[in-house]
Amino acid sequence: MEMTVTVASRGPARLPQTARQERYGLAYLSDVCADAGVGVVETRPGEDHYAIDAYVVLPIGLVPVQVKCTTKKFTVRDPKHINWPIEKPWWDKWCENTAPVFILLVHVPEDETTWIDFGSDDLTTHHTAAYWVEVDKTSDSVPTSIDLARSQRFTKDTIQEWQVIYERGIGRP
Repeated sequence: MEMTVTVASRGPARLPQTARQERYGLAYLSDVCADAGVGVVETRPGEDHYAIDAYVVLPIGLVPVQVKCTTKKFTVRDPKHINWPIEKPWWDKWCENTAPVFILLVHVPEDETTWIDFGSDDLTTHHTAAYWVEVDKTSDSVPTSIDLARSQRFTKDTIQEWQVIYERGIGRP
């Protein structure tokens, strides 16, 4: 029995913009962690009930990270910080977590065709910057936004900083 399958040719399948940003943000986290020599475990799709997208795998434990990826142009009200809105349910879940929680904001150009440059010199360049902050769970009130310092760029050296904060956060000297 011969079977024929016909597929409409419209080019490659495309995720919606928000889904592409979600995947890119997580991939960027994984790429930087790979460069630092550590692994990442992603929360499975549909199981992000604790407002955590991934865990950085360190010898001391799994470090929770909420990843946001945006093309948003930031106002220059405060050139040293980026203000990012958060939702109360996220805040509540982060505060329930006994370990330190990190927010990673991955910023990409608005034009999605410029996120990655596959240059002619056998070099691939990400036109991306990422910033991080530890969730400050000591606040008496629920904030509506968080400030990420532009000086806190996410690099492979950040992983060592996160390990120190994580160890302190779980009560390890």
